[in-house]
Amino acid sequence: MKLSKDYLGGFFDADGSVGLYKRTNSGNGWQINVTIANSGKQGEILCKQLAIQFDGCVSYVTEPKKDTHRKVFWWKINGREKCKTFLLFIKDSVFIKKNQVELSLYFIDYWDTLPKHNKS
Repeated sequence: MKLSKDYLGGFFDADGSVGLYKRTNSGNGWQINVTIANSGKQGEILCKQLAIQFDGCVSYVTEPKKDTHRKVFWWKINGREKCKTFLLFIKDSVFIKKNQVELSLYFIDYWDTLPKHNKS
């Protein structure tokens, strides 16, 4: 089962994020990741399918905070090429986080021109 652009665009708007970070372990450079979270059996199925379709990893909280809480699953990808592939896939289907997606794609396209920073 392949997940459609519109389906994933909606999920990303609701439960997704893209992060751009300075790397602290190397002293210079940048890091990007994309994450989608969801809970319960449906969240597990969604995250596992994302990993099949776009690579990345799936993790989950082993112990819910309360008996009434379901397990929360996260799908995450790192790196410019993987993130760019996913963001381009959903770009035209995202509404709420469209600016974040477009800014992240811009960031990826100009990655090599970004200033390096010193370890602090």
